[in-house]
Amino acid sequence: SRSLKRRTQSREDYLLDFGPRPVNLQAHLPQLVGGDVLDRCLRQIAPSISTDQFINYWFEMDSRIEHQVVDQVAQLRRRGIPVFLATNQEHVRAKYLMNDLKLSQHVDGLIYSAKVLSKKSDQAFFTECEKIVCRSPADLLLVDDTLANVTAAENAGWRAVHWTGTKNLLDYF
Repeated sequence: SRSLKRRTQSREDYLLDFGPRPVNLQAHLPQLVGGDVLDRCLRQIAPSISTDQFINYWFEMDSRIEHQVVDQVAQLRRRGIPVFLATNQEHVRAKYLMNDLKLSQHVDGLIYSAKVLSKKSDQAFFTECEKIVCRSPADLLLVDDTLANVTAAENAGWRAVHWTGTKNLLDYF
C-alpha cells in the first residue's frame, strides 16, 4: 500500500492510493464532508479507506500555498488594502485552510460557500461578501482562476480579473 503522505498530483497516483474512480466520488462530493454521509459513501466505493484517511489525503494533496502570492498579499495589506479569501468550500475544509495552513495569519478573513449558503458563481455569494466586508460592489475586486466566477462577480458590479498566475497580483491594484 502506498503512503497517504506521498505528494502527487496525478489522477493515476490517486487511483493507486485509494482505488475509487474520481467520477464516483464527484457524484457524492456536494454532501460528503462532516457527518456519516462520507462514511457511507466510502463503505460503498472504497471500503478500505477511512473517512479520516480520505479527508487528510484530500486536504493535503489539494493544498498548495503559492508563497509569492502570499508575499504580494502581505504587501497589499501593508498598504491598508484588506484581503479576504472567497472560495467554494465546506466548513471542515475552510477551518483547515485558516487554522492548519495558517492562512488566517495572511488574510483578513475567509468567505466560503457553506457559510454564506451559496456557491461563488451565484449572485447571492457576492451579496453576502459585500455584507461581510461592509463594502459596495464597486469597491471590490475578485481575482479568480475560474472564468464563471469572474463573470458572476462582474455581473454583481464588482471589478474582476481572471487569474492565470502569469502576472503579479500587485498589478491588479
